[in-house]
Amino acid sequence: MLTRPFLSALAAALLLAACGERQPSTAQPKRDAPAAARPAVDWARTAVLTPDGGVRIGNPEARARLVEFASFTCSHCGSFHREAAGPLKARVRDGSASWEFRPFLLNIFDLAAALLARCDGPENFFRWTEQLYADQDKWVEPLARLSEKDLAPIARLPADRQVLEVARLAGLEEFARRRGMPAARFAACMSNQAEIDRLTRMQQAAAERFQISGTPTFVLNGRKLEGITTWPALAPRLAEAAR
Repeated sequence: MLTRPFLSALAAALLLAACGERQPSTAQPKRDAPAAARPAVDWARTAVLTPDGGVRIGNPEARARLVEFASFTCSHCGSFHREAAGPLKARVRDGSASWEFRPFLLNIFDLAAALLARCDGPENFFRWTEQLYADQDKWVEPLARLSEKDLAPIARLPADRQVLEVARLAGLEEFARRRGMPAARFAACMSNQAEIDRLTRMQQAAAERFQISGTPTFVLNGRKLEGITTWPALAPRLAEAAR
């Protein structure tokens, strides 16, 4: 349940910068004929929800298995995604790397954005994520001017309405509407308590297992990468792991 202290604490954190098998054929191919080419798998289109709650694209058996913990309101995370999404997806596409995103919530607006990104299922998660980061300045900048007094009316609402009103305050309802999401669908996702609980558990697990306190943070093949927050710093580590 979201309470006033929870709202206040998360609002205060807003400015944190740490921020298939082939069927048998009846025809016998010639021995010297090459086997029929099978269409290559585009691993960048194989999004799945992982047992840990994140969304992963890529070959699960890839040599380089990247897990990203990121905040939707973190400017450093936004910069990373705008620079890295293209080249990182290229590595995912050819099967040499997999990329899993797990939201890390620095404030309640992160919760609203994460619920929106996850609303259309794993297959659309990265599309929403890229668009949220592309427009980050437009919906995050006004939030930095909000005070506890501005959030007080929301804290008095029933818990199942608080995230929805916060999302509206951030302009995310209009953001989603312009991209084809009906208002009823948006409202249902903002009040999805099972998903809110899942994100809360993910937050706790990240803090306990990897001691994550800031964003972005990357875990490569099960090991936390210390001091790496940019694509130029991450790229060679991925390349090395993929060999």
